[in-house]
Amino acid sequence: LEKRIEGRTLQDAFFVAERTCGVCSVSHAVGFCEASEQIAGVEVPRRARALRTIGLELERLYNHVGDIGNIAAGASYHYGTSAGLRMKEALQQLAEALTGSRFLRGLVVPGGARVDLTPALARAVEAAIASTAEALASLMGRIENNPTVTDRLDTTGVLPLKDAIALGVTGVAARASGVDRDARRDHPHAAWATERGLQVEVAIETDGDVHARTDVRAVEARESIRLLRVLLASLPPGPIRAEMPAALPPWRVGLASIESPRGAAIHWLRSDAAGRIDRYHLRSASYANWPAVPIAAQSAIVPDFPLVNKSFELCYSCTDR
Repeated sequence: LEKRIEGRTLQDAFFVAERTCGVCSVSHAVGFCEASEQIAGVEVPRRARALRTIGLELERLYNHVGDIGNIAAGASYHYGTSAGLRMKEALQQLAEALTGSRFLRGLVVPGGARVDLTPALARAVEAAIASTAEALASLMGRIENNPTVTDRLDTTGVLPLKDAIALGVTGVAARASGVDRDARRDHPHAAWATERGLQVEVAIETDGDVHARTDVRAVEARESIRLLRVLLASLPPGPIRAEMPAALPPWRVGLASIESPRGAAIHWLRSDAAGRIDRYHLRSASYANWPAVPIAAQSAIVPDFPLVNKSFELCYSCTDR
């Protein structure tokens, strides 16, 4: 995909970058756009940044609740699997209503956003996240009060802090092992870069096991719901898109770090002499995290490997080299 982008116009290259991964469509779209906007010297309107952030948090939310369901599947807790999938399905139906895509593709474009949030759509988002908050609280209560499930999660698939740091692990996997890093706070992007009142509470656990990774996801899902409510209540007025140049300034470089559902995704972009894409490099969060899975699995019994794997829930498409 990186090679396919070379020599293409900004718009054609963006179409490919947005489709690198289904889990992180908005994250990769925002990363590519922020890198290209740095090169072009374009300032994205505040409302567009807020819309991008709503997309990022919805993407995080539907992935986290779905991943909790997948962890339940790894523990053979079938009620939890169904509950997680129900929550994810409702949120992906909302995504389709917002953008026409269950993966929120088409929300972000170079220069800003393609679709605005009408009052009716805002009410739909509010209703969906309220329902998700209630269902998530019920599911986590059932998990925590079911010894058969928690016995499978506790001390399973431990990733020690020293290994998480040595491997450069990112996202949920890192924070569940005690690494206090989140690109929303440490490398502000989207509305995090412009809205001073928008702050994220970073979820940290220290046990580094499957239970810790489950708990971090649940806390981050609740935080996404809170942030979405803040964004909906304070959506700035104004335009949703700035004009991008037909061709990028030649031989310039842009760099962006985006907190995707899996962790920090790094986007590096360089323009060529004709203002097209000379080189694009994506370091996805999954690419950074895959080496941690065998470390965490070393102490697990063979039947627990699916559970360990699901607690990381990494992608294949964005790591293929």
